[in-house]
Amino acid sequence: MKVLVTGANGFLAGYVIRNLTTSGYDTYGMLRQNSDRTNLKDLELKCIYGDLSHENDVRDAVKGKQVIIHTAALTSQSASWGEYYGVNVRASANVIDAAIKYGCKTIIYVSTSNTIGYGSENDPGYEGLGMPDAFKASRYAYSKYLAEGLFLEAAQSGKINVVIVNPTFMLGYDPVGKSSGTIFRMYAKNKILFVPPGGRNFVHVKDVAMAICNAIESGENGQRYLLANQNLSYDAFFRRLESLTGLRKNVVRINTPLLMMAGYGGSFFSSLGIRVSLNRENARILSIRKYYSAAKAVKNLNMPQTNIDVAITEGWRAVTETMKL
Repeated sequence: MKVLVTGANGFLAGYVIRNLTTSGYDTYGMLRQNSDRTNLKDLELKCIYGDLSHENDVRDAVKGKQVIIHTAALTSQSASWGEYYGVNVRASANVIDAAIKYGCKTIIYVSTSNTIGYGSENDPGYEGLGMPDAFKASRYAYSKYLAEGLFLEAAQSGKINVVIVNPTFMLGYDPVGKSSGTIFRMYAKNKILFVPPGGRNFVHVKDVAMAICNAIESGENGQRYLLANQNLSYDAFFRRLESLTGLRKNVVRINTPLLMMAGYGGSFFSSLGIRVSLNRENARILSIRKYYSAAKAVKNLNMPQTNIDVAITEGWRAVTETMKL
């Protein structure tokens, strides 16, 4: 079976490709010509170079493939709405159109947990909950929500099977350091650590990749699956990171009003055309404890649940190697 992975050089995509090739799939990866290939080192992969925004490039990549795993996305926290829409929505429409045109059997769309309602530690969020207003204010999350709508329409059309997966915050060995590696790099470089009041669900990237590959055979058309594991406050996460690394930091715990004030400042600078990583939408989300359950994925996709300490340790090892700590 021929499988195409878009955004093939990404953090998650590298793990997905490794699983696919190990399982015997004939694996292709679509990426731009000048992309960093660090995550593809030592992988058996047939590369197809192209731009997802160009319909002809997408059609050339999709033609003859039975399964498309669409991991490509713009995840930056400082992009414009036009940039998010172009990559996360319009390019997704190109993938859907090409897959239907050439008789592809299945698309697995990698979305985000932020399109699903969160819960508490005792009553975590699940796939049936709608997207919270706080997340709709995030340009990135809302673009993924709109893309999900396109994929669900395709699933209902009867022309193709579509499975949507919604990973939480993925941790693991990240040699490039532009995904979850950023949180470890921040911890390594900064003497003072500012910890927001919220929290989130953390998951090992290897578990997410395994669930995605299992979804090829086990995923149901039109269904969403939260790919999650452990719920932790940011304070608890950094205390665990300190314990596992032995590296102590001066910790400043930020309350919600102060964080929101900083977020409004970031939005002001953004309005002046200055790109910043914190704005009022991100500040609001960082104040929320967005907790989820992976029960559906564990049951239906046989998703592993690796101890999160393993993911933290592997993520930290990548940072120590690349930063030579």
